[in-house]
Amino acid sequence: METIQEKFSNIEKENKQMVTNMIMRLIVEQTNFIDAQQDYFKKVLKLKSKIPVIATTFNNKLNQISHIFMERGISLYATINKKTNEVQDSIIGQAILVDLLNYTTDGDEKLKQINQIQEDITQDNVEHIHSSLTRANRLKSIAVVIKSIITHTNPVEFKMKKEHKRKMKSIYEEYMELNEQIWKYELKDHLEQAVIQYISKSNVPNILELLEIIKQELTQLGYENIMPKIGEAVSKQYEKEKSGQIKPILERLKVDIQNPIVNVKEMHEQSESPKMNYKNEVR
Repeated sequence: METIQEKFSNIEKENKQMVTNMIMRLIVEQTNFIDAQQDYFKKVLKLKSKIPVIATTFNNKLNQISHIFMERGISLYATINKKTNEVQDSIIGQAILVDLLNYTTDGDEKLKQINQIQEDITQDNVEHIHSSLTRANRLKSIAVVIKSIITHTNPVEFKMKKEHKRKMKSIYEEYMELNEQIWKYELKDHLEQAVIQYISKSNVPNILELLEIIKQELTQLGYENIMPKIGEAVSKQYEKEKSGQIKPILERLKVDIQNPIVNVKEMHEQSESPKMNYKNEVR
């Protein structure tokens, strides 16, 4: 029979491999695009250095954060619930992963927008060719354009409208800003909001179990001081959904910042509505 530690190792390995595969796919796609367009970007945007692959920046930052977790004796990809002795995905780890992934996918979208501008430039010039050349010369010129598209090279000699150049530069700057935000990402600055955002978009079946796991992981990381704000945000969300059924929990979470570790089980037992079955009521 599989031990709890073996189950933990298997789930951690599975989750880590899934994330790694996703990141590697992004890195390959973005690297291929950027490498193929590098000379073009340098000429049009007057760049002095290579455009960074934002998925690589994401991967490096995730490895850095994973190392911090390991130093604290926990995993970014799985956790053992000390109350139930069950293995599950790390809530804090997922929140951080999603937060960083949002920057990365936004950056990927910027690259797609740049590619779209290039296609617009090509189309403008194709239309210009159609209108200015004879039929025989037109077919020859179109063949050149088609070849440049197939081989992923840009006919740099094509004319670029000022609006295209301005838009491309603006998108490039936004891309670089997203890359910089990932590079400078620190747990102390983003952890609280990342967890709150993740929970607000998740379908959590039981608020009590959720808060217990979050408290456990934050304590292990040394960030238990943000538990009250996270607990309050979670409670407010469920308060709206359940028409005030968890108000006692919300009130108990407003504790002094010097005593931040909240015992959710105690709150449930001492609630003004002790007969309420949260496990069944909160979906």
